[in-house]
Amino acid sequence: MEQSNQKLEEKFYTKEEAIVNFRLDRRKKWFVYCGNICYNHEYTAPCLYCNGEGCHECGFQGKLRSSCPIPAFDPATGNTINVEGENFS
Repeated sequence: MEQSNQKLEEKFYTKEEAIVNFRLDRRKKWFVYCGNICYNHEYTAPCLYCNGEGCHECGFQGKLRSSCPIPAFDPATGNTINVEGENFS
């Protein structure tokens, strides 16, 4: 119990420090987004403009590729992993 309380109070000043301490998957490209450590999740969705027939928006393929940031979570507490010291501007 003492160790989980220590990690809850611990502040990280760089993303590299957080990646090492939480043993995050090094195959993913981690970045800081709104103060949280995140990775980019890419997915394919059907085109909403052409109903699968193809249009200029989807390149006449009927589907679009998109992505969104997914935050990393601390397995002990379930909270997101925050970085305090990096510049977000």
